[in-house]
Amino acid sequence: MAKLPPGSWEGSDVTNDDLEWLRSTRRITKNVICRRPGKELQPVTEPGERVVFLAHFERGFGLPASDFFRAFLDFFGLQLHHLPANAFVSLSAFTSFLEGYLGLWPTVPAWAKYFHLRKQTIPGSDPKIMTACGSVSIIPRTGSNFPRITGLDTCKKWQRTFFYVKSAEGHDALNLPQFRIQPPVAELNFRYDPADTLA
Repeated sequence: MAKLPPGSWEGSDVTNDDLEWLRSTRRITKNVICRRPGKELQPVTEPGERVVFLAHFERGFGLPASDFFRAFLDFFGLQLHHLPANAFVSLSAFTSFLEGYLGLWPTVPAWAKYFHLRKQTIPGSDPKIMTACGSVSIIPRTGSNFPRITGLDTCKKWQRTFFYVKSAEGHDALNLPQFRIQPPVAELNFRYDPADTLA
């Protein structure tokens, strides 16, 4: 079998016990319907489903997604699979700092004051092709005084933790964009710097 490029889909190892843990720890509400993947290597969604990752939930993600996180995804044209697992440690720390210590609502311009995105490409590809999973990393800006956040020790093969969710009828219990399997296509606002908008 040929070796897959870094960041490829490789199927899912999620178990029923994993889904029960998410419910018992209230990371997923009763208004969210979960479905484990079968033997498919990459997601094949049914109507209304989104693709989420156990590894993201282990690092601070929850459903429904916050308004800040949804705005973050929309502003940069991202999907959950574009963000590696430890990106959620950084995003959770930023949100906790603003809400818990400063008493402010987190916003994309406030986040972009301290961080920016760096695209991740398949080594040796010409032209450069972004990875299918983990297409972008969150990087501190040069001179950023936001404390450095260390992710959990290992998050290799995090993309093998995907499963499907959808809202129960009559609810939006997800607050996530419609699923698209492609890597980011336009690098939308990747170079955004809020300092550029200051007079």
